[in-house]
Amino acid sequence: MKIGILEPEDFSKFALDALKLKGDVQEYNGELLNEFLMDKDVLFVRLAYKMDHDFLRDAPKLKYICSPTTGLNHIDLDEVKRRGISIISLKGESDFLQKIRATPEHIFGVTIALLRNYKKAFNHKTLAKWDRDICKGNEIFGKKVGIIGVGRIGKILIEYFNVFGATVFGYDNCDTSINGITFCSSISELIKSSEIIIISMNYSIENHEVLNDKYIDLMKDKWIINCSRGEVIKERYFLDKLKEHWFKGVAVDVISNENKPNSNLSEWLSLSKNDNIILTPHMGGCT
Repeated sequence: MKIGILEPEDFSKFALDALKLKGDVQEYNGELLNEFLMDKDVLFVRLAYKMDHDFLRDAPKLKYICSPTTGLNHIDLDEVKRRGISIISLKGESDFLQKIRATPEHIFGVTIALLRNYKKAFNHKTLAKWDRDICKGNEIFGKKVGIIGVGRIGKILIEYFNVFGATVFGYDNCDTSINGITFCSSISELIKSSEIIIISMNYSIENHEVLNDKYIDLMKDKWIINCSRGEVIKERYFLDKLKEHWFKGVAVDVISNENKPNSNLSEWLSLSKNDNIILTPHMGGCT
């Protein structure tokens, strides 16, 4: 069995040794990608590549894609199904993932950074004048926090924000008997009820750009944090509103079409020069 490690940096030595007992393991070192893929039965991937029709065409023997992610929008699921390829991922591995707090900690961290104007304080060019008032911010205590998507990450965030004294609202089709949160009957109600809006829903084709113009219009003068997937929000309209200074502050860890030529990364980078916009490179789960 031919096993390929497409992004070998920091790959677990324990896992690597175990895989070598199962087959011939090769790590991609930057050679021609199509030559690396052509004889692989199993491929371990992360998020650097989009596994679409063109990519999979170069891997005719592929039987398994292994991805240590909960989201799978970097994989063309229809094409994978058509080719009879199985996917092994972290999606649904709730018991194991309870021990993994990287993404909720990141979300909580960028929320504090937004409210306390850390970016302005860290990067300010005129701090030769010792002036804290130019960075005056806000406390989480007493704020109204809305969480869109109360799954594994959302439930952990409820704990964090309750400890800090916030009032937490949520919207999801999950069990609404969770303690420490008030559930809203619609996304509109949640946005109107909240000062800080955190997007933590799972991405699927059914909720592609579910946060559309109507909902974005309701987000005026609010803090917005998206560490879910870029595709859950109508990005073009959101970027246009960013240019209008529509939001009080924005932190995003994800953008649409990540690692593809047609992404809006250059536009995001240009806008992120503003003090109230934090852009991180999909590092929420990267610890």
